[in-house]
Amino acid sequence: IRNAYTVKILNKTNDARELVLTIDAPDGAIIKAIGEDVVDGEIRLNPESDAVHVLRLFVTLPKASIPRFSIPVMISVMDPVSGEEAINPTVFLSGDK
Repeated sequence: IRNAYTVKILNKTNDARELVLTIDAPDGAIIKAIGEDVVDGEIRLNPESDAVHVLRLFVTLPKASIPRFSIPVMISVMDPVSGEEAINPTVFLSGDK
């Protein structure tokens, strides 16, 4: 079962900056992103200054490994230089009720 997430990151600074996006998904999840490399659940991004960076994420889990209808997933974005972090709790939905 695959869930899709659209993440929008607004860089309000006057400079491009490196950010690290992390997806905390259940064990066994396959994480992919359009146009980005995912390494151990992390994606390195370089959003331009005063711009919105839009990212499309896909999280896939085998149906047999989904214990209930809704499983918590955390998507976080961190600036490794300043330590500033934004966390967005969301869910993975199985489609079954």
